[in-house]
Amino acid sequence: MIGRRIVYGVALLAALAFQIFYDGYLAQFLLVCIIALPLLSLSLSLRAAVGVRLELTPSLPQLVQEESGAWQVSVKTHSFLPVPRLTMILILQNSLTGTKQRERLGFTGLSQGMVRTIPMDTSHCGLPVDDRDGIRITRGGAWALIRPSGTEPLVRVYTESKDPAEAKQLMDEILGEISGYLE
Repeated sequence: MIGRRIVYGVALLAALAFQIFYDGYLAQFLLVCIIALPLLSLSLSLRAAVGVRLELTPSLPQLVQEESGAWQVSVKTHSFLPVPRLTMILILQNSLTGTKQRERLGFTGLSQGMVRTIPMDTSHCGLPVDDRDGIRITRGGAWALIRPSGTEPLVRVYTESKDPAEAKQLMDEILGEISGYLE
């Protein structure tokens, strides 16, 4: 970056010296062009930088622990020009372990429709768990809800799936796991 500024400064000084020693249309034209060059560059790159939207999506909808996975970063822009440089701060939070990971990512030369991949940490992947109303476990097309009753000394387990055998298998697995904790 500093090298480009030095080259531009030298070119500007040369055009200014040419203007001083040669009083003609060519010298004036050259000086105006060199002065207008940064403004033209700014006007073109500003339009490309203002309308940029990054989309972050996982490469696979469901991952298994220790399998390879990646995040896909795609660019949406209103300009036909590529975005010269883009910095993104990505904060990943693992809801199972509560760990947060912060990464600063730099991209260069991105244009409309380009996709870059970022490796994903899959060391703690497992079943997605939702604990807002009890514990909800989702596996493929089936889900189970384990919740204590608010009025009785009971723990209710609900399972649902398009395939009744899959729902029964999930119910049996969960009852086998929690039976040791119940009286």
